[in-house]
Amino acid sequence: MLVNLPKQVIYIFDDFDRLTRGELIEVLKLIDGNAKFKNIIYIAAYDREHVGKLLNNHNYIEKYFSIEIHVPWATPEDAINYVNSELNLLIPQANKQDKLAMSISEVIGFHRKLFKRVVKTIRDAKRYINTIKTDVLTIYTPDLDMEDFLLIELLKYYNTSLYEKLFIAPERYCLTSAYYTINKSAPDYPTLSEVELDLLDAMFPKESTRRDRPNRIRKQGMFWKYFIRPEKKNDRVLLSDLFSSKIDEAQVHNLLEEANSRADDAKVLIGDIDQYGRKCIDNIDSFKRYVQIILHANSIMGDRYVIPDTWDIFRVMFCSSVNVQTKIRATQDLLAMQIMQYYLNNRWTQGDVSVLSGVIPDLYYVSKVSEYVIKKERMAPIIRAKFDQMSDEYVANPEGNDFDLLIRVFYLCIDHIDPDTYKIYLDADCCKKMKDVIEQAPAEYVERFVRLGGQSTAADMNYIACEPFWKQIFGSAREIERFMGKLDPILYPRLARMRNFWRIYRANYCEMVEFRHQGDVQEIINADLTEQVKQLEVLKKMDTRLYRAIKMENRVEQKKEVTEIMNRVNQIPLDVKYKYRIYNGAKKIVYELSVGVK
Repeated sequence: MLVNLPKQVIYIFDDFDRLTRGELIEVLKLIDGNAKFKNIIYIAAYDREHVGKLLNNHNYIEKYFSIEIHVPWATPEDAINYVNSELNLLIPQANKQDKLAMSISEVIGFHRKLFKRVVKTIRDAKRYINTIKTDVLTIYTPDLDMEDFLLIELLKYYNTSLYEKLFIAPERYCLTSAYYTINKSAPDYPTLSEVELDLLDAMFPKESTRRDRPNRIRKQGMFWKYFIRPEKKNDRVLLSDLFSSKIDEAQVHNLLEEANSRADDAKVLIGDIDQYGRKCIDNIDSFKRYVQIILHANSIMGDRYVIPDTWDIFRVMFCSSVNVQTKIRATQDLLAMQIMQYYLNNRWTQGDVSVLSGVIPDLYYVSKVSEYVIKKERMAPIIRAKFDQMSDEYVANPEGNDFDLLIRVFYLCIDHIDPDTYKIYLDADCCKKMKDVIEQAPAEYVERFVRLGGQSTAADMNYIACEPFWKQIFGSAREIERFMGKLDPILYPRLARMRNFWRIYRANYCEMVEFRHQGDVQEIINADLTEQVKQLEVLKKMDTRLYRAIKMENRVEQKKEVTEIMNRVNQIPLDVKYKYRIYNGAKKIVYELSVGVK
């Protein structure tokens, strides 16, 4: 078959020399084993010297490849010339009407020595070109100066972290007045390498020159255009504002609230915090500010926009990764103290509780405890004190407080979690207090008692469940039934829904009820489960008929009656365990009658 192919089959192995010694030998054996097939050519790209060292024999690989072609190294001149030719095809040329504007070739020629120190190989050249490709589509406009655009992209390729820090806080490297100029007294100046200094000096010279065109990056009004789309510049909250040492925690909160009031700004800001936030950390103060920003942003924006580090800041690995990235020593105790201080000193929002709901249960699993910087022994008193405070506020003013927020905080008041069943047991005193709150102001609890029990993409396939800790709150089914019994349905319109669900729930032995292909499950809840209660009444009638049928003397009539009951029960769509108890009981009787069992 291979011989008869109209073309040759070519296998190409790129980066052959990146394999380990064992992998390299294995691949060579596979090549050798298949070399007898006709019409096949193997081509491998590798560093002969490196492969020879791996195989402990510089001539070993010659057994497998009959022709070896030496490819000479590209010189830095070759790399620069390649960049020049490719960029001339990629970027629109400078406006020839501007006599001071430089073309791509003029920029590379003027800064040739600087380019050669960064772009040393063809691989460097390709990566630099790829860096520019995306920004040509997103950032580049005719308003930008070609010289500065190519230089800032060169900095981005050479040191992305420095590029991002310059974008976030230019004052760390420059004097920022009408024209940005490199500042030797700036805090981060001593950390710069010679290449970085030369790049910054080329873009932000201390003295004005003939090349000071009006659209240069050093002009304050132009600076941001070299980093972000021009339309994103206006009314934009900058990370440099948030990380400024001149503002306090309240001002951080206000800046975030201001951004959140404008959806576009909030989305951009969260993206910036995600992309650049950690890169602002270079000492303990900026570390603490970053954690502060995350906590307040989550509190304000909640589920609308979430910073990926929101949950990670609670973990030991967060400290470790920040320390590795920034070379600072952010201790776990410092982080734990800051988190606890935040939750002690601030009013909680849905965003705050959402985060805690993802963290607090883990603190009660032995296998998870070591992953977190905070400990349950230190957080539990904070949570319970907050629950007490919110409970008192709610009872005093039910209309002015959020019951959903209160009960979510209540769910965080964990006493322990069963290691075998994973069942959560809440603090007994908190349960007692929650019961008192519900007894005094029952409206919201009744309103929210019945809910969907799961998440499903199909509206007609879901569970209907109830508030999950009712038994720990009330102590028993009899006690919650007493609670429902004393309420006035005129005062509490959702009481009918609660009572109807409870009847069905008890018929399912106090487990949430599954619904499949019986209509939109949420609509069933909205209709107060009226039809389902009717179906339950039919089941009860069938149960009574079955009880009477058991006592029938005539076996033929008895079998006929029980079979009819079984068929009738099977037609009822309500999927509860009570239904199957009746059905299975009837089925057993029919079977016993069929085999003659008395």
